[in-house]
Amino acid sequence: MADTATSLQKAKELAEQAQAATKRKTNTTVNTATTPQVKTDDKYSDIGTNTFYKIIFNEKLDAEQKKAEVAKALTFDPDLKEECLTRLKEFVTFKEYLQNERKRLAQEIIKLTDTGAFSELQGVIEQLNSGVLEFDKRMTPLTDIIEAVYQLRLQGGETVLGVFKEIKEDQAAEEERKKKVAEHERNLQDLQRQADTAKGDLAVLQNSRKNRKWLGFGGLKDQAIRDIAAKNDELAGIGTTVENTAKELEDLKDPNKARETQYAQFAEQKAKLRELLDLTSEEHKTRQKALVNAAQDFVNNCDERVGSVLGHLDGMTGQIEGLSNVNNGMQSIYAIVSEASKDASDGNQKVRESYMPPKEGGETPIQQMQRENKKQAAEEFITAMDSSTVDTMKTYSDLSSQAVRIKQMKDANREQVSKTRELHSSGIAGVADRLSTVLQAVSAAALNESAEAAKQSIGTMTDKTNAVAMKESIRTAMGIKDAAIGLNKAVDDLAAYGEVLRTSSQITRDGVQEIKQGLSNLQESIKKTTADLKDAYAVNAEVGAADGTAPSNENKKEDAPKPAAKKEGKLADPFAQFNK
Repeated sequence: MADTATSLQKAKELAEQAQAATKRKTNTTVNTATTPQVKTDDKYSDIGTNTFYKIIFNEKLDAEQKKAEVAKALTFDPDLKEECLTRLKEFVTFKEYLQNERKRLAQEIIKLTDTGAFSELQGVIEQLNSGVLEFDKRMTPLTDIIEAVYQLRLQGGETVLGVFKEIKEDQAAEEERKKKVAEHERNLQDLQRQADTAKGDLAVLQNSRKNRKWLGFGGLKDQAIRDIAAKNDELAGIGTTVENTAKELEDLKDPNKARETQYAQFAEQKAKLRELLDLTSEEHKTRQKALVNAAQDFVNNCDERVGSVLGHLDGMTGQIEGLSNVNNGMQSIYAIVSEASKDASDGNQKVRESYMPPKEGGETPIQQMQRENKKQAAEEFITAMDSSTVDTMKTYSDLSSQAVRIKQMKDANREQVSKTRELHSSGIAGVADRLSTVLQAVSAAALNESAEAAKQSIGTMTDKTNAVAMKESIRTAMGIKDAAIGLNKAVDDLAAYGEVLRTSSQITRDGVQEIKQGLSNLQESIKKTTADLKDAYAVNAEVGAADGTAPSNENKKEDAPKPAAKKEGKLADPFAQFNK
């Protein structure tokens, strides 16, 4: 059996080590300044002189020797009645001292109890659950956008392009709406200033003395009345304009007046795509960085909080070990005392039996009295010992039950430490791996949707360029067809031109021939006219000749050329072939 004194001392030392470990590994809130101090009892200040104390804590004796010495000390000797009673009182005092020491060590361990357990529980629930919510808050908008783009892309065709076009149109309409709202608000301010000015002018017209007759004391002048009426009309017009402008502004601010859409069934996806497009590239980077930071914070918080819990559990391990050592020490002592009490009881019974009446008789009254007195003293000692033995056995039984509870506590704490240590190592590493996988998956999903969206956009552009190219091909082919038709027409036109040219050439030839003939005739006529002109110049000279005779005209007539004979037949009609 382990040395009793050493067990009790080790219990105290382990308790103190547990407290130091708890303070070092965690941020426990143990406040020893306000913890009630363990009271010391002066009643046991001289316990070192106690017979049983000296036996039990004698390091030179082993357990069996201690048991024999205790049994011997508890064995009744009628000749040493007073000494035996004194030792019995010492025995009771020693057991009271053991209970007091048991209580004191328990209080020492209670004092070292970690008071940060519920604080740790609060910190774990607060930080880790907040971390989960923060991560989910950062993750959900990004995954919703990816899911929305994926759903739109699955529709095929030009759904993504159509929704994108509507979003751009919505953005433009929204900008236009904002401009109109600002414009209407400025107009209302201008109208308010105009109304205030008109009211001021109206007040001047109504109250100014220069607008009244009879030196300012009569009624309003006619012009003032007309001006007042004009101002009232102006105010009425401003009021109507204000009313209309305010109604238009209210309609512009009405959020329920949404633009018509061809993709009403994808309103949610369209809103997410709009969210994606409304944010800048840097804002999206910031959002994803916030998600990464939330994941990192969660891992760090897990590491910190679980590590702190593990520190508390390690502290509990030391405290439980202290309880176990106290229990083992006390059990060792009470095992010795219990066994010694049994041996002493047997010895006391033998002492009592030695003072039983002799069977032969022949005992004198004095001898009988002396024997019975010793027998009574032995019986009283046995009675007192039996009562003390019962108390000892109860305490021993209680210590045995406590040992079972401590073992269960130790096993539970050991299992919890093992689980927490595993959580602190592989558990946190596992959640870090999962978070890294999820974050990479989100990034990969975004990049995949980017690639698919680019592929779809390129496909749409290819389709559109193919359609344009096809139209251009048809247009080119039609141009060639038109050129062929034009060429054939040109051939026909040239043929017609050839016929016309041949006809016109014939006409020209005939005309030129006639012109030449006419020129020949004209030349003859010019010659004759010239001769006649000469004769005309010579008339007076000839008449005034000396003989007074005029030249005869007979010769002239005979000399005159004959007119050219007209060509018989009519000139051919050059357009006759077209008139057929």
